[in-house]
Amino acid sequence: MLDDAHALGFTATEAGPPGFLPSDPAAAKALLASRGIRLVGGFVTGVLHVSVRRAAALAELARQARWLAVAGADVLVLAAASQGQGYDTRDRLDDAAWSALLDGIARVREIATRQGLAVALHPHFGTVIERAAEVERLLASSDVDLCLDTGHLTLGGCDPASLVARTSRRRSPRERCRTARAFAVACTCLSAKGARASRVSSRR
Repeated sequence: MLDDAHALGFTATEAGPPGFLPSDPAAAKALLASRGIRLVGGFVTGVLHVSVRRAAALAELARQARWLAVAGADVLVLAAASQGQGYDTRDRLDDAAWSALLDGIARVREIATRQGLAVALHPHFGTVIERAAEVERLLASSDVDLCLDTGHLTLGGCDPASLVARTSRRRSPRERCRTARAFAVACTCLSAKGARASRVSSRR
């Protein structure tokens, strides 16, 4: 796949799912460089709104942040995961859980800053930041940058064009454009493969 990306003229990529790049970050960086490609960021998840899971989640996020930094990335793209596996069910947050989530996001930003990484929160289908009201509450409660994906936003009931217009100063340069139809097809394909549907509860 990296050879194809190089042939098509790509010069940057995200980290991808577990196994896409070597577990040794220096080896991953060298592999990409051999194709004229650099790592710009990686998608990671963590359960940040549940106090008893906070320490373990932050420790895993710190490990992944170190990997991304050594591999040459600039951005940690964070999704606020629910407690279940995959994306079929998700938690609904009360005020206490929202407070815990916002504090958790702040802690992740501190971890990332120590590694020289920016953080962009990705409103993602099946996570606790999915629906339009949740995105709006996040915008009102935190100044974290956003990584926007039109497919996820549409499925969550957001108007992507309106949100993009209102958040021009909050968006990470690493944004995704994807149609809702293509995203729905991708979800269907993943679900049909059973365990592979829960593809990113952790990066590596």
